[in-house]
Amino acid sequence: MAFIIGILVFFVLPWYIGVLIEENREQKEAEKRAREEAERKRVYEERRRKEEEERRRREEEERRRREEEVRRRREAEERRRKEAEERKRQEERQREREIGKYRLSFNGKTAQEIELMISDYKVLPRDRNLMLQALTPSMRIAVQNAHETRLRAEKEAAEQRKREEEERLKKELERQKRQRLEQYRRRFENISSKEIEPIIYGQQSVETQEEMLSVLSSQKRVAVNKVHQAKLAEEQARLEAERIRKAAEEQRRREEQAKREAEERKRREEERIKNDALYLYNNYRKGYEYYVTIGRIKSWYSCSSTSDYQSVNRLDSSIREKHREIEAKEKTERMKRCVQGWHVTRYGISHDYLYEYLKTNAPREATQSEWDNRNLIWAFKNDPNKSNSKYSYEDALNIIVPRYTRKLRDTFGTDVSDLTLVCIPASNETKNSRRWREFASRVCSELNMWNGFSHITIESGASARHLGGDGITTLSFDRSFFKDKRVVLCDDIKTSGKSLQRMRQQLESMGATVVCALTIGITVHE
Repeated sequence: MAFIIGILVFFVLPWYIGVLIEENREQKEAEKRAREEAERKRVYEERRRKEEEERRRREEEERRRREEEVRRRREAEERRRKEAEERKRQEERQREREIGKYRLSFNGKTAQEIELMISDYKVLPRDRNLMLQALTPSMRIAVQNAHETRLRAEKEAAEQRKREEEERLKKELERQKRQRLEQYRRRFENISSKEIEPIIYGQQSVETQEEMLSVLSSQKRVAVNKVHQAKLAEEQARLEAERIRKAAEEQRRREEQAKREAEERKRREEERIKNDALYLYNNYRKGYEYYVTIGRIKSWYSCSSTSDYQSVNRLDSSIREKHREIEAKEKTERMKRCVQGWHVTRYGISHDYLYEYLKTNAPREATQSEWDNRNLIWAFKNDPNKSNSKYSYEDALNIIVPRYTRKLRDTFGTDVSDLTLVCIPASNETKNSRRWREFASRVCSELNMWNGFSHITIESGASARHLGGDGITTLSFDRSFFKDKRVVLCDDIKTSGKSLQRMRQQLESMGATVVCALTIGITVHE
């Protein structure tokens, strides 16, 4: 019995005291978070109240400003209306004064005299209307009749002048025509038909030609027409000969052009064959050398047909594909040799980490450095439901990303740019994006790595394992992206390594190769 009591005192009691201390610490942290949340709510409510008062004050000022603006607008409209009415009254008085002045000036004058005064070109249209208003109705009718009578007389006088001018012009044209005909008659009187023909038909105007022919006698007119027809026939024959000569020259030019084009096509075809052979030699050298060796292609600068080009292309592609596969395997093996010194998990994955994470239910108290690691990893998880007064998510990234990239660069050197970073997804899409998007972007941008974050989609989430869930999520992969990729797995904390193994199996089923796993932390129990 004493032995059992001793065991209880020395083993169970310290553990129970530790549990009580941990519960007390968690209760204090919960009370602290509650106080901080209440303070945030109070500050938020105070800010909202002040913003509401400021909004109401601005609305009241805006309402007063609009009312003042409406009042000023109404006063301005009223002032403009009164000014318009005053201008209208002044214009009306001015018009009455001017009408009275015109009425006095028309006393004792006849309708014809008044009509001349109103129709004067110097009188403005406004004054003409005022003059008409100054007349009595009967006098206005008499003035209008006098105006119409004067317009008719002026129109008849203008038409008479136009007829006289047309008659004068007609007589002048006839006189000029008689003079021209007399001149033509005297000119053609003592010259032969051959001399007359170029004079007449050298004119541009048909009317002039007809006038010249009209002064000739019938016999001389027939002789001139014969000379003209003979010249026309001679000119037609000359034009036909010129046309035949030009057609022969055009035919000869086309034949020479066709000959030059045939020679150019032949030269281009020879140049194309030579360029194709050079292209095959420069770009598909292995297949080309093989075909030259076996005699399939006669020389280094010739190809017998398009089939040679296609055969060389296929053979060279096959040889290059085999070389690429060999180089890819050698590079993968070289990368795996870079992580030979890392710890190998029970699932056969080379693994390393940045920080040790002591579980909160460990049987001993955490040191200050272990508390720093806890706070840093909690901040990196970026869970809004858990407050972390020491680090923010941005602070955690600024600490973890440089160390993570330095680790990868020191391990793989220049080959790091051929790796693909794949982060183990969180329990749901929101947590996954909040935790890994910025981290993956920074690491891949700095190391020029392939980023696999956007090529993995969470179709259905699951509760986190450390909260009592199974930790398994349903994922959708971009299979074409991960084919032939060399992958570095990343997780926030490695505990058993099952998540890494599960992701490894899924990626390797798509043709990828998992080189290693580098996690932020690793769980330690004591």
